[in-house]
Amino acid sequence: MRQMLNLEGQRFGKLIVLKPDGRDSSGHYLWLCECDCGNTKSISGDSLRRGYTTSCGCINYKHGDTDSKLYKAWQSMRRRCYDSNRNDYGRYGGRGI
Repeated sequence: MRQMLNLEGQRFGKLIVLKPDGRDSSGHYLWLCECDCGNTKSISGDSLRRGYTTSCGCINYKHGDTDSKLYKAWQSMRRRCYDSNRNDYGRYGGRGI
């Protein structure tokens, strides 16, 4: 059985650990954390300590970031699948993709 490390009050990126919040299905201890943006989220202590989670998710999303490469790739994918006027529609949307 794992020993629970006390993470209360510690900061991990934009998150501050508030209190223990049970266990997940893998047996990892969960911690209720508050993000700098004001959201709260239950996150595994393992994910916090290893640096896998450093925010509630607000860092990854920028509203209106239409100039990014990721947005343009997503937009192109959607056009291939839904715009029947495109030359490559038959290989994607025309096949039900």
